[in-house]
Amino acid sequence: VVCYRGLGADRVLLNYLQLYCEDSNLVIVINTTQQEEEYLIEELSVAGVSPLPKSVTNEYSINDRKALYLSGGVLFVTSRILVVDMLTDRIPVNLITGVLVYRAHRIIESCQEAFILRLYRQKNKQGFIKAFSDTPTAFHSGMCQVERVMKNLFVRKLYLWPRFHASIQDFLSQHKPEVVELHLHMTDAMTAIQTAILDIMQACVRELRAFNPSLEAEDLTVENAISLTFDHV
Repeated sequence: VVCYRGLGADRVLLNYLQLYCEDSNLVIVINTTQQEEEYLIEELSVAGVSPLPKSVTNEYSINDRKALYLSGGVLFVTSRILVVDMLTDRIPVNLITGVLVYRAHRIIESCQEAFILRLYRQKNKQGFIKAFSDTPTAFHSGMCQVERVMKNLFVRKLYLWPRFHASIQDFLSQHKPEVVELHLHMTDAMTAIQTAILDIMQACVRELRAFNPSLEAEDLTVENAISLTFDHV
């Protein structure tokens, strides 16, 4: 799933987590930060989901991780730990229900996540792989970037959700943003400072005209000097 930034890729991931938060499943989530994991767990807790996902870090011993894998549920696992546990058969790869990949556009840059998915697919042909990205611009660089990402993710279907998608347009039209304009009145000191700056700029423009007669006089004005394109004049 590739959507534009701000359209809620995290909410899509959250719905999948809510769907698979059961002891009968073993779903691994990779490529998330600690802050994102805390946010997702908190949102699931507010929604009354049980059991909640767990974050597997180096604080867990080998035996604790084995027990955690066998207990099922949704697990956030760091890539370094997951690679080691998969290579040493500490995690029953054949029992994994599926893998959720966040920030899918980084799969080519990060070798560990791509290696994890390759190991998973070699030992488990039935489990699913679902990937999410809210950075469509990352797929513009390089040759066949989308094809390469999908190949590394071992996925066959691509879902694009741009802002101009019909369903997204309908939803956004029902929730239009409220625009509030605030006007601040300048104090006497601020007005004096502004006047002094304009006087200085007027003097500078006057000197530019005097020392550069070849320049167009119409372009050398204080109004143009305030704009960002004045250096191209």
